[in-house]
Amino acid sequence: MPDAYKTSNGGTPPSELEELIKQLTGESSCPGNRALVSFLENSPDPVLLFNNSAELIGRNERATQFWDGADDFIPPQLINEVSKVDTSGHPFHENKKNRLIAIEASGGRRYFLPTVFRLLETASTSENAKNECIIACVLKDETIWERSERIRKNLLSSISHELNTPLTSARLALYLLAEQQIGELNTNQEELVERAKQDLDREIITIQNVLDMIRAEDEGSHADSSEIFNLHELIEETISDFESQIHGLALPVIRDYASSSPQIEIERETAELVMHQLFVSILKYTGDDAELQIVTTAKDDECSLELTTRNGDQEDFLPKDLFSMELASEGAQKLNCADLGLRVAHEMITPFGGALSSERFAKSGRLRFRFPTQKR
Repeated sequence: MPDAYKTSNGGTPPSELEELIKQLTGESSCPGNRALVSFLENSPDPVLLFNNSAELIGRNERATQFWDGADDFIPPQLINEVSKVDTSGHPFHENKKNRLIAIEASGGRRYFLPTVFRLLETASTSENAKNECIIACVLKDETIWERSERIRKNLLSSISHELNTPLTSARLALYLLAEQQIGELNTNQEELVERAKQDLDREIITIQNVLDMIRAEDEGSHADSSEIFNLHELIEETISDFESQIHGLALPVIRDYASSSPQIEIERETAELVMHQLFVSILKYTGDDAELQIVTTAKDDECSLELTTRNGDQEDFLPKDLFSMELASEGAQKLNCADLGLRVAHEMITPFGGALSSERFAKSGRLRFRFPTQKR
């Protein structure tokens, strides 16, 4: 070993964790401390160490691999749990995958289940001072589970979407033919159209069953895959996506945001899909000379987002019963793709306590997204 890496007594220099524990306990070589340091340094999971003020003061080698040189990577919800443990003294262990904490790391975003506890504590020498302690946070890496779950859901959603959109259009065309609104049919043509209608109806029922299966799985497992989102950031990300796709929104966007951004808890793909669908639908009814107004409000237990387009006559705005009609009804079968997508988005968020609604005015149309705020 090079001399630069040896101490005066010929041993290896103490690690960061050793120095921290020695500083707190005043002991450097007791068996308990050596065992503790060995456990932390050899843990396969990232371990972060905090002081009483929830400030990061140390990390093990595994954590250094993810966040070497970074000090501002810790999300607010993790700091919040550290503060709670410091105040209450009770350890915190999360085993529900709806509480996965997303942290940006080298190589991309990773997802963790945290366990937070008081590692060491010493009595203060001052009568009024708070006891000093080290709070440890062990992060169980669940990134592989999160990614595989996302792939599974994307596969199911893509299958249903890619099949449902063209078949809905084909079904509408067949119904127009069957009702002879395009022209008269002879007997053989009527039989062919009727047979095609029946075949298509069966296919659409199959797709509907797939959608029902996705909703049932989400109702049973959404508690295992949701994340906490900043609503304003989610809105801005959606707008940015649209601007990159169509090289800028060709209309003024007026923002009237709540003073503090609401935090919502929902599965990532659902959040992105619903927000995308809201903008797709409102832009469909927005003309070139119109403006789009975005308003958010926040209450103790609920937040809302309103998208309003001012575009003269809105007689062709969304059907008034869009969010109440049955998906299997004749009215739903005649919906265009954008409106049907919005209706499906409504179904996707109702298990989480959310809802979509619309209003039609003389010279404007409005879409509203309501959702429970994340409980702190």
